[in-house]
Amino acid sequence: FLIFMAFILRPLLAGKADSGSVYTIRRSFLPAISVLLVLIVGFNASTRFQDSAITEGNTWTLGPVEIPYSLAPVVQVPIRNQKLSSGLIVVSPTESDQCWDNYLLCSPIVPPSISLRGASIQDGFLP
Repeated sequence: FLIFMAFILRPLLAGKADSGSVYTIRRSFLPAISVLLVLIVGFNASTRFQDSAITEGNTWTLGPVEIPYSLAPVVQVPIRNQKLSSGLIVVSPTESDQCWDNYLLCSPIVPPSISLRGASIQDGFLP
């Protein structure tokens, strides 16, 4: 990969500087890379954007100015409760590995041996 990148970058470099070991970058190189990066990000954003999923309408107000905007709803995933030996309840998603907007103590993988380190959740967990 590095050898490939060296062959790609070499023509973009104008030539050796006075020291003989440092190349100078052509002036058109940075704008070309910037435009390419903007095109890639724009293409990804336009192909992944699903306007049909946006259903919630909201308004942001600052004094007399009101700006309407819409949000996609948060996905509600099916979950199951697991009670630890300490009595603490941990939530796990059942159909995927994503908790979304569920209870803070949500994890897709809950080892059966996990326990509280101390008397409260602030003390942390032991594996």
